[in-house]
Amino acid sequence: MGGTERNARLLAAIAALTELTGVEPRVTRDATGTLVEADSALVPTTHWQQLVDILETGTSYGMTTADTGRRPRVWLRFDHADTQ
Repeated sequence: MGGTERNARLLAAIAALTELTGVEPRVTRDATGTLVEADSALVPTTHWQQLVDILETGTSYGMTTADTGRRPRVWLRFDHADTQ
């Protein structure tokens, strides 16, 4: 898979999460990849499968629960090897 196609996956995931939650996700880049985080409380339960489909486009993904006093968040990561 070429770098342009991989970068397109990242941009598509950001756009899809924005559409699904109504808020642009937080995007951070570091030396090894790009992390995209979104507030999962904003996703209607009827759209959870769509959310999972978006998350599965990343190299890895997961969910952080609200037990720390923060709202629950979903995240997906694109390693640089997958986005260059």
